[in-house]
Amino acid sequence: MTAELIILGMLWRRPAHPYELVRVARDWRLDEFTPLALSSLYRVLAALERRGLVRVEERRVGSRPTRRVYSLTEAGLARLRELVRGGIQPTSLEGPRAAVHAALLFADVLPRHEVRAVLRARLDGTRSTLAALDTAAKRACDAPPVGSPYAAIIRLRGYQHLRAEVAWLQQALMALEREDTGGNRD
Repeated sequence: MTAELIILGMLWRRPAHPYELVRVARDWRLDEFTPLALSSLYRVLAALERRGLVRVEERRVGSRPTRRVYSLTEAGLARLRELVRGGIQPTSLEGPRAAVHAALLFADVLPRHEVRAVLRARLDGTRSTLAALDTAAKRACDAPPVGSPYAAIIRLRGYQHLRAEVAWLQQALMALEREDTGGNRD
């Protein structure tokens, strides 16, 4: 799904040939989120075309060979918006290749107030998860250790990640609100 989001997002920025998409993905370091080799890119583009999310046009520039240039359809734009919303919303523990990072790269496809609302929902969900972990941790302190002797540090890692997520979301929302007071983009 992350590859689909990234490809649709790049095509939302502007129509492109697959080689150009690979170059842009490399320049933007999008391989941190998902690998985009040319061979897999062609498969994803073909699937997106079959689903009506992208259209392809044959273009010839000067004496160069004809190139297939892909662009986003209205259905593709709707799907991109759906993927961005869905990528921002999860509140589970996520690794560095999380869809949220890719989704935020293209969050400007949504109205600014919607980005703030989705980030607030993510913040609320993360706070709820932290509260549930706090309750579980208090019960675990009273119980004998079970399973791996490292279970406690694994839980601590997850807890610390969630606390960092809450802090980041609060900062992100404050930054967006500060920017909006200087000029609303809705």
